[in-house]
Amino acid sequence: MHSSHCFSNLHPSAEAQLRQAQLTYDRNQTLQQQGAVSTETFDRAKEQLDMAQAGLNERKAQLDNTQQTIKEEINQEKENLAKYKKFDQSMSG
Repeated sequence: MHSSHCFSNLHPSAEAQLRQAQLTYDRNQTLQQQGAVSTETFDRAKEQLDMAQAGLNERKAQLDNTQQTIKEEINQEKENLAKYKKFDQSMSG
């Protein structure tokens, strides 16, 4: 299984929040252009959209960092195993 697929479901709530914020923003933009909502309401929708995008970006960065750390730990353990095998062979030989 591809590693990014393994972790792809770790930020669905952030993606859902972003989708909802985008919908709210789009609705408020249309309504504001028609004069049906205040600039303050529109600005709040824009702020929520920006915050949702930032939250998703942060989660993705955390995921990337976690994946990199795991890869480094796996490589270190592979090196440790190779050293152990070499040591074991020298002791039994």
